[in-house]
Amino acid sequence: MARALDGLAQGYLPFAALHPLPPLYQSGIRFAIAPSHGSGVEDFGNPWRTLARRSGGCNDLVLYRLLELLLAREPAHTRAEWLGNAVHVVIRRADGTEEDPSALLGAPIPPRRF
Repeated sequence: MARALDGLAQGYLPFAALHPLPPLYQSGIRFAIAPSHGSGVEDFGNPWRTLARRSGGCNDLVLYRLLELLLAREPAHTRAEWLGNAVHVVIRRADGTEEDPSALLGAPIPPRRF
């Protein structure tokens, strides 16, 4: 899943240059559990759809934030781990630190094993 999100973010770069997004943490977007959570089915919402909904699951928020970082020319990428029957995704920043947009936007995240 992490590599899929990395690829999607790279693919959105040209579109994002033409259709800018507000910074994620200033956008009013909040974490919301996806209807398909834990089913093994993932709906990768594009950042513009996430903005329109004003909410997203962890993969939606990570994709939005990753695109933001890549537009700022930071070579960030995603990192994923299975937590029971669900996957949790975070961002690995260029300096090696991890950023969890879901936790920062209201998700009750369980302890991770990263």
